Order: sequence, then C-alpha cells, then structure tokens
Amino acid sequence: MPPPSGTTEKKGFLNIKLTKEQQNNIIAAVFFVGFVIFAYVKWWFLPVNNQYKEKVKILEQKRKDLQDAREMVAKYAEFMRRASEIDKKVEFIYKRLPKTFILSDVINDVTRVATQNNINVLSFEPEQKIINKGEYKEYEIKVSFPASYRNLGKFLSDLGYVERLITPTKINIQKNKAANLTDSSQNINISMVLKLYTLSE
Repeated sequence: MPPPSGTTEKKGFLNIKLTKEQQNNIIAAVFFVGFVIFAYVKWWFLPVNNQYKEKVKILEQKRKDLQDAREMVAKYAEFMRRASEIDKKVEFIYKRLPKTFILSDVINDVTRVATQNNINVLSFEPEQKIINKGEYKEYEIKVSFPASYRNLGKFLSDLGYVERLITPTKINIQKNKAANLTDSSQNINISMVLKLYTLSE
C-alpha cells in the first residue's frame, strides 16, 4: 500500500540536501541579517529613541512652564490688588508713625484739634529726653489749658483721628479757681503729657 502523498512531500521537503557552499551562504546571510538588525538597533533606533525621550521631557517641561506662566498671569490681578492694599497699609503706618519728629507739625495738629473744641492751649513743653523702644521712639510734650469736662472729652476723642499717633497720658485735672462762676467752658485746668512716636531707622 503506497504512503499518503502529503507524507512524501513533507519528508522530501525536510530531506532537502544543501551543498557546502549553500550552507555557507545561508550562515553568512543569517550573520548579515543579524548584523543589520544589531546596527539598526544600536546606531539608529536607540539614538533616535533617546532623542525622542529627551524631546518629550523638554516638551513636558515647556508645557509645565507654560502652565505656570498662565497661572501667574491669572493671579497677576489678585497680586496687584494685594500689593495695592499693602501699599495703603504701609502708607497709613508711615502717617501714624512717621520717620521724623517735627515739633511745629505736632503743635499745628494739637492746636487745630483744640480750636475745634473751644480750647486754647496755653503751653507746649517738649521733653528733651527721647525714649528709644527699639522699633520706635517716644517723644513727650507737656501741654496745659483750661476747658470744660465736655470739651476735654471731645478734645481727647478727636486726638485719636489725627493721622499721627498721639497718646494722651498723665492727665491731671484741677478746678479752675479763677474761672467765672457763670462760665462753665473753662471751669477746670488740665495738664497732660502727649506721647508721640516715630519709627526707628
């Protein structure tokens, strides 16, 4: 009984006989293809892949920088608003605590407040001693004047609205014996020490 035809073809295909030269050619072709693949991977694929990764990394960094820039631009208006508020607060502080002490300016401020409240300041006696508190300095001016309790209260209240910080201390109140009994606008004599402040350099 003859074997199936498929078996014969398979056996014949597996039993192909190659000459020595053909075998050498196949081996050389295999080495050549391997070398080509190795060269492709080593000298083209890997360098191109590394360049690609490097460019992706640079691109990601640029995207991050761009996003940061966009966020910064978005916050610029808020930043400017806060900066403006800080400038106003600093300006307010410098008005309350100026860097210099000018006696004539202080006399003008106190006299103006006194005049608003029907008070005539009789004397300004600045103390020569300056008290250094580190971050600021204290100056003292002794003032005296006749007034009424009502006008005195309004005077002390209005001093708090002066731009420069002025603190009344050591308030001494005595009855004005020379005052007219029918005139209550000057029925007391007041002496007090006004403390003023400047920022230290």
